[in-house]
Amino acid sequence: MPRAVHEKFGSAYTGDGLQQLPPEGSGRGRPKPSGYRRPERVLDPGFPLEPGDYVRVYPVPARYPEALGIDWDKRILRMDADFVVVDKPAGIPSHATKDNLRENTLEQLRLHFAGEAFSDALRLPHRLDIDTSGVLIAAKSGAACGRIAASLQAASGEKRYAARVQRDESREEPCSLHDGLRLEHFQLRQTHGPHRFVTSSDDADAKHCALVVEKVHRESSDEANVSVRLLTGRTHQIRGQLSAVGWPIVGDNLYGSSDYPPTGFVRSPGLCLRSLEVTFQLHEASHTIQVPDRDAFAFR
Repeated sequence: MPRAVHEKFGSAYTGDGLQQLPPEGSGRGRPKPSGYRRPERVLDPGFPLEPGDYVRVYPVPARYPEALGIDWDKRILRMDADFVVVDKPAGIPSHATKDNLRENTLEQLRLHFAGEAFSDALRLPHRLDIDTSGVLIAAKSGAACGRIAASLQAASGEKRYAARVQRDESREEPCSLHDGLRLEHFQLRQTHGPHRFVTSSDDADAKHCALVVEKVHRESSDEANVSVRLLTGRTHQIRGQLSAVGWPIVGDNLYGSSDYPPTGFVRSPGLCLRSLEVTFQLHEASHTIQVPDRDAFAFR
């Protein structure tokens, strides 16, 4: 069977009394049904199936053709014995998606460095949204990946982003946007659609989110380029927090206004969000990697 075909087999639910697929809402942080086992990705076209197995098939996988043909040599920001840092283009995933193993940054880096001792061991200690560009780290070993990830979550790690925001005209009084503005919210994760960002919550699963708008470069009264420093790291944090105060990111189809899409995660191919700089500690040395200043607001 051609590789392009058998890679469409996404996840198999197998064994031990599991008689049905996990119910709706049994995602991250929610209880799993009795007998549940983590989905196993099937790559072998000769993989034997047993009676009672469930197989999820993706007949029309998501495609990211932008991942093919990239000159990664021109996008390397730093090479080290323990990691490689690249300027990820917008429009491609950081890592494999459930229905596409090849068209992503990590897999393309493995192919780019094929023949190097570290190529198959490359892994990501952090990630960027599909439509976010900028600094992305690939560690050359599991040990380095773990240490970098831990540093990014600790006080020794920092992440800075650039974004172009626009005033949400559906809100009467958006937050006053100024240098040094600190935003704090609680994130309520949603199985479908955008996550919710609220100023207070009694939900035990709510995650605290904080960031600082370090610099505001005004383009007009309704639009600005901003530099943001993350104080916590949550999925879609910058997008959700800026939107929650009435300044959504330009091109954001998910959090772009108060009229959120009711269900489903949608692509934002014009998203103006860029990872500018990442600082982390490894082997007692501090590393700061940033995109060139001339490219700071080059979102695509």
